Amino acid sequence: LSNAALDVPWPKSERLLAAARALPADAPAEAHLALLADDTPAPDDALPDTGVGLAMERMLSPVCIHSPGYGTRNSTWLWMGEHEIVWEEADHNRGERVSFRVIRED
Repeated sequence: LSNAALDVPWPKSERLLAAARALPADAPAEAHLALLADDTPAPDDALPDTGVGLAMERMLSPVCIHSPGYGTRNSTWLWMGEHEIVWEEADHNRGERVSFRVIRED
């Protein structure tokens, strides 16, 4: 999600984590992928100062980045249950989705 350790409190990481925690446990993949497609920029006062300048910090601040030459290509959601694994991926460039489901039958 970010070019730092997972526990670094980037505004987009904090926003995504709060939104994911608010989803019901049985929320479908579409709900999770919608969170990963959020292109809302962080307010300027919440932006980190990583040394790339304010314009670049703004561009990099959404969960899903859209800009010429740089951006989020894919978002992946993985769910592991007792008897199944579901993998869903959204391709933001092509507007396509790929889905796999593995079911263990006892």
